[in-house]
Amino acid sequence: MNKRTIIFIQLLSLIIVLLFTNVGNAQNRAIDSLKAELSYTKDLDSEIRLLVRIGTNYSEINLDSAHLYLMKAENKLGESSNSFLSGEYHQAYGIYLRQAGKLNEAINQFKYSISLYKEVDSLSGIQFTYNFIGTCFYELHLYDSAIYYHQLVTQMIDITSSSTDKLAMLGANYNNLANVYSDLNDNKKALSYYLRALAIFKKIKQYQKVAVALDNIGQINLNIKNFEKAITFFKEAIDFNQKSGNIYNLCSNYNNLGLAYKRLDDYDSSIYYYTKAVNLSEESGFTVKIAQSNHNLGSFYIKIDKYDLALTHLEKSLNICKELEYVPGEILNLLSIGRAYAKLRQYKSAETYLLEALKLEESYNRIDVIANIYGELSLIYEESGKFKKAVEYYKLIEAVKDSLYDIEKVQLLNELQAKYDLEQKDLENLQLKKQNEINKLIITRQKFVMIASSFIVVLLLVIFIIFIVNRVNRKKQLILLQKKNKTIEEKSLELKKSNYTKDKLFTIIAHDLRSPFNSLLGFSSLLDQEVESGNYEDLPNYTKQLLNSSEKAYDLVDNLLNWAKSQQDNIEIKLISVSLTDMIDEATDVLISMAKAKQIKIVKTIVPGTMVYTDSNMMMVILRNLINNAIKYSFKGGKIEIGCIEKTDHFVISVKDNGIGIEPDLKDNLIKNNISHTTLGTENESGSGLGLLLIKDFVKRLGGEVWIESIPEKGSTFSFTSFQPTKGNVK
Repeated sequence: MNKRTIIFIQLLSLIIVLLFTNVGNAQNRAIDSLKAELSYTKDLDSEIRLLVRIGTNYSEINLDSAHLYLMKAENKLGESSNSFLSGEYHQAYGIYLRQAGKLNEAINQFKYSISLYKEVDSLSGIQFTYNFIGTCFYELHLYDSAIYYHQLVTQMIDITSSSTDKLAMLGANYNNLANVYSDLNDNKKALSYYLRALAIFKKIKQYQKVAVALDNIGQINLNIKNFEKAITFFKEAIDFNQKSGNIYNLCSNYNNLGLAYKRLDDYDSSIYYYTKAVNLSEESGFTVKIAQSNHNLGSFYIKIDKYDLALTHLEKSLNICKELEYVPGEILNLLSIGRAYAKLRQYKSAETYLLEALKLEESYNRIDVIANIYGELSLIYEESGKFKKAVEYYKLIEAVKDSLYDIEKVQLLNELQAKYDLEQKDLENLQLKKQNEINKLIITRQKFVMIASSFIVVLLLVIFIIFIVNRVNRKKQLILLQKKNKTIEEKSLELKKSNYTKDKLFTIIAHDLRSPFNSLLGFSSLLDQEVESGNYEDLPNYTKQLLNSSEKAYDLVDNLLNWAKSQQDNIEIKLISVSLTDMIDEATDVLISMAKAKQIKIVKTIVPGTMVYTDSNMMMVILRNLINNAIKYSFKGGKIEIGCIEKTDHFVISVKDNGIGIEPDLKDNLIKNNISHTTLGTENESGSGLGLLLIKDFVKRLGGEVWIESIPEKGSTFSFTSFQPTKGNVK
């Protein structure tokens, strides 16, 4: 997805993201109020906070102004030691980057903000920022990550809370989760979360958000063809938006109503609401809504055979999309205009617009859109008497529709064909062998019949030959039997290994997983007792211990799941060219709190921009476990060095610590044998031993090798190889 597309999507999604904020005069009034307060404040921290909030408000209406005020706040931050304030700044800068379409950079800012909030135990700041990270992953279409972060927020908020701010956060989080499930076409889950969000917003009387939730519920009902219910929800949303003066959302409501009535074949009502959407968006100057509303109305006029009106509205929408450089919108309008000219029998004009749409679609390669364009071209060529071209495009339609199916099936068919060919070859060899044996017996018998009556010596010779042949056959059978026995032994060994793995997993689940959960239960009980007794002095310590136990439990469960998948061959390897620097930064960001707790310095000697050809998920598991182990076995105040050396066709990536090191016998055993081993860390940190098994397994799957260099009491270096983007080769 290019930058322009991201920016356009940002505009379209302003009403359904976390803040549900209203742009326009209200936003400007809020900024003016903050500027007035800034003009007479004398306190440094208050000045920074006001600059951050002004920058945040500008992020939604003027990115240049937002950047200006955030830079002013950053310059002032050097004079302050307030970690919470620094967390607010990085959160605000993440919001600015997200609005600018720089989603990955925004996520990094949000994660750094969380690390600062954790220093001051700001639970609300962490919750708010997790929600933003989830929204960024949603806009990147990384839905699993989006769900993970939104569910983190849900787990952190007490649903029985009476705090308006907490309930508003929970409602926004439910709405964002619903958006993710809606994109995944899981309408049941999407509807469930939208209804939860609606109930919360009604409870706290935040009616603009109520309107958004109602509109979203209406769209879900539209998806499942429950049109009457959809109309009810859209109209209820209109009532709330009219009362609050939210014109932008009203445009969306009218467009959705037009679509619902169109599905019910109520054309008069459909035209009425589509027209209202067009007029309202043009009066308010909402460029995106003008394009959307005109396209909807133009497409509808095609349906009722009013082609001149259709072309007027579609051309207007097309011109706006070109100004915004929003290519998917251009393609959609070009396709509709081509269809309208085809209905008017102006086939040359229709062909021009359709071919332009097809050319633009080459950069997206969406099979359903390409099939629609081919269909329209085939139709106009048929109607204009160009039957040869019509047939060509009809064949292209079939080819495009079959392409996905072919791609998915060709590998399976090739595998089946290979297995069939191998079985056929084995069968033919066996039949040939048997036929040869039969031929030998026939020849032997013929010779015996021919010579036996005359030459007794020949008879003895023939008997001797038969004896030799039988002996050879027995020897062959013995060899075959030995091979089968060896195969059985190998299968038995594999079964033993499988049973060992299963037993090991159950042992870890029964023992290692119990420990962190015992800690969780213990500290939860202590927290409950302390709260009941009114003693809040030790609560911060208990909450930190509780978080630490939760992180350990999560790491163990994550490794268990990855190990179980790898043993069942359920892991799908997706090789792409990724930034090694970014992946190492992300891995260290997750573990930085552990390193800080032990005062360990992490040094990265990686050439910026280094790219590797790998599976990003598997590489992240490898890096995270290596760095985690280095922290675990390093002494307090130690240093960890993460480096990368470029070779002829690969990189050597290493994680070096100056910790307790590994004995030579144990080091060889860890690499050569596929067994887990765990040792307490320098501060009695426990582990499952699965980390190194995962590292070895994943590196091997990615075609690399792992080795260890270690000196007891001086430290260890874990190294592995990874391919360069142009020379990647996975075994």
